[in-house]
Amino acid sequence: MTAYRELVQRVIAGKHADLELGMSRAREQESFIVHVSQLLDKTSWAYTVRMNSRFEVTFGMDLGLIKFEHQIRAVWQALAAVYCVQRLGDALEIASIRRDGYSCRVVFGEAP
Repeated sequence: MTAYRELVQRVIAGKHADLELGMSRAREQESFIVHVSQLLDKTSWAYTVRMNSRFEVTFGMDLGLIKFEHQIRAVWQALAAVYCVQRLGDALEIASIRRDGYSCRVVFGEAP
């Protein structure tokens, strides 16, 4: 029975280590996410922020009264002044210009 309990302890230790790494990553990327949020605030379109279990952040932006292509272009321009921005269908992928690997997404017209 000791072997079984050791296996359980290994699994728990592994999950704990993954959580600690995730928390560390979340702390490191916080200033990046806050700055992206500040840039999105300046566009005046409402949005929500979500984070999944892997600490990946997605901004869900409401559709505005203007045509979608104009809105996505305006948001792209606001973010591209500071970050690397790529369009992926009806979403934008925002990445830090440094090699720290921080990134997030802006998805348009998604409910919170």
